[in-house]
Amino acid sequence: MSIRKYKIFSLLLLMLAVVLPVFAQEDEASKKAEASKKAANPICAMFAVPIEYDHYEKVGPYDGTMDVVTLKPVIPVAISENWNIVSRTIIPYVWQDGIVPDMDKNFGPVSFNTKDDLGYKYAGKNHGFWDIQESLFITPSKAMHGFLWGVGGAFGFPGEKQIAGITGKYSAGPTAAVVREDSIFTYGFLTNHQWSYAGRDKDYAKSGSEHALAGTPYEGSPLVPVGGLDLTVEADDVNKTYIQPFLTLRTKTYTGLSLTSESTYNWKTEKWSVPVVGLLTQVVKIGPQIMQLKLGGHYWLTDNENDPDEWGYRAAVTLLYLK
Repeated sequence: MSIRKYKIFSLLLLMLAVVLPVFAQEDEASKKAEASKKAANPICAMFAVPIEYDHYEKVGPYDGTMDVVTLKPVIPVAISENWNIVSRTIIPYVWQDGIVPDMDKNFGPVSFNTKDDLGYKYAGKNHGFWDIQESLFITPSKAMHGFLWGVGGAFGFPGEKQIAGITGKYSAGPTAAVVREDSIFTYGFLTNHQWSYAGRDKDYAKSGSEHALAGTPYEGSPLVPVGGLDLTVEADDVNKTYIQPFLTLRTKTYTGLSLTSESTYNWKTEKWSVPVVGLLTQVVKIGPQIMQLKLGGHYWLTDNENDPDEWGYRAAVTLLYLK
């Protein structure tokens, strides 16, 4: 190789060494920007796997605690050039302590233990699956006049019977979503309404024995009727509306600020449950994997019997898979 050719070849190698990392950085930045934008859109046609952890304090009338790990896969399927089906699944696994307390309960001058004497066999600490939710949206593949919308069905499946607060019912109903994106904001809402059509008759987590204290010296006394105390609790039918408005501010550094409310109106009790959730988000890339990290807190604006009375917190990681 002549000296002139060697110099040209060396110059080309030097140019590639300088330019290729720049292109790689630009490509990575482009992917992060796309991921940040799509992650803020709950019905976007992007495969994602969010994993959330929530902690709640002073839950229910006995001030119990609850920790929840939730898997929320989002699976889009293109059914034509212009339409997608987007599946959103919510699978929560919970740890509860003291929601239904293992304690002594007074009946007049006599005290009985809730678990040993009264048959509240799920009192104290428990863990298991909460109600599972599945939503299927039909959405256009492209936004119309800046809006992306979706309509479809929502379906509920009962969690494990030892978990306090589950419905114990199979339910179904319509769902809808509307999302708008501009240069820095993503905002919109998700909503659904569900009615139960099958499921358990009893709320086992909150139920004691059907014949508590039967066969004891107290049976037939003013405290305990013949046959014992019926401490079972009926499981309520589901007739609930869920509304989730959301607003996300996106930045050039792929950091986001998100504010949402995961509110429910119970038509049977005529009561709202309104938690407000604020999150700081950041899109990062670790190796080949793009992901979004979230950290924030939640607080209930309502004061229902089962609403937490203290601030809670949420931490989450979402694995993002761009096309």
